[in-house]
Amino acid sequence: YTPQDRAAGRYQYVPFDVPPGTTRVAFGYAYDRADGANVIDLGVLEPGPLDLGSPAFRGWSGGERRTVTITGTEATPGYWPGPLPAGRWHVALGLYKVGEAGVDVEVTVETEASGAAAPPLALPARPREPLRRGARWYSGGLHLHTVHSDGTLTVAELSARAREAGLDFIAVTDHNNTSHQTEAVPDDGVLRIVGEEITTPGGHANAWGIGGVRDFIDFRVAAGDPRIGDLVRAVTARGALGSINHP
Repeated sequence: YTPQDRAAGRYQYVPFDVPPGTTRVAFGYAYDRADGANVIDLGVLEPGPLDLGSPAFRGWSGGERRTVTITGTEATPGYWPGPLPAGRWHVALGLYKVGEAGVDVEVTVETEASGAAAPPLALPARPREPLRRGARWYSGGLHLHTVHSDGTLTVAELSARAREAGLDFIAVTDHNNTSHQTEAVPDDGVLRIVGEEITTPGGHANAWGIGGVRDFIDFRVAAGDPRIGDLVRAVTARGALGSINHP
């Protein structure tokens, strides 16, 4: 890829085929960082459209992972486990930075068929009633990351830290995914809000109050793209709250 490729298409897609009966998909990439001149992000889409808002996204890890594995029951943080449909998948590459000399990206993919196909993914149960009632001040963190993007703690570890600090709630807002929902967390008295930091090339925003299997707000909107309105509508259509974080 060259700087001209980046200007023409910030996101590039490398196709690969998943045969019927596949129960494990593993992929990875490698490239020369050139002392920081090159930074390439990573994600993947199952068979389906590549356009904005596609339900085919199976995860995004930005620059945090070099290899990713997805099975019917487990996945690398930032990615969704579950059935692996046969057909044309795409490794998604985000051209965050490309040096003047360009960059070669080597993508490797492995598929494996062993055992029975996985059932549809079910998320761990969440409390349906308020944890507290009545008029009072509530304290919490509205912008927190976990190992599902560039954080260092699991959701359970983050929730435990919040409880120790005396917080009432936390909002997990990992970059461009909500796969933290797959973690089962003990009922520790801390309200956990499903969110996302929508990390676009032109700036970052939070969405609070989304959630569900593979639900996320697509982030692939460049600065000046009028489809930013579609992104905002995707948040409000879910009954969620959006906030601009910073330019």
